[in-house]
Amino acid sequence: MLTIAANWEGSTNYVATVENHKPLEKSQGITLTYATVLNKYIDSPKWESRESGNIGYVDISGKIKGSNKKIAVKIKVSPMPNDAKRVSIKPESISLNGNSPSTQAAAEQILSYMFSAYERGEADVAYYFD
Repeated sequence: MLTIAANWEGSTNYVATVENHKPLEKSQGITLTYATVLNKYIDSPKWESRESGNIGYVDISGKIKGSNKKIAVKIKVSPMPNDAKRVSIKPESISLNGNSPSTQAAAEQILSYMFSAYERGEADVAYYFD
């Protein structure tokens, strides 16, 4: 659901690639970026990247607004096998309060909820994590 290819253009700036990605644009017509949604619902989010071979990871961490819970979102950026100019950007996992990371499916569900909450105009999503 949130797996969408984006133009890669040879860039290795994983943070900017993920920040500007619109994961629900093709599937649901929602033009929100990861940065727009995560910066709204995470207090002072810390965006960091790392590489493992030709795969990049972007970790976004901080405190959920309106809550004392810490959240860590991991997004995987990998080249498309048949097109070196495109990448696959997928949620890998989400951890709350340092607990074991979620499955990829759970991460997609949580992020989808956050995007929907933004579309509904919700000020925070703390109640979702209680």
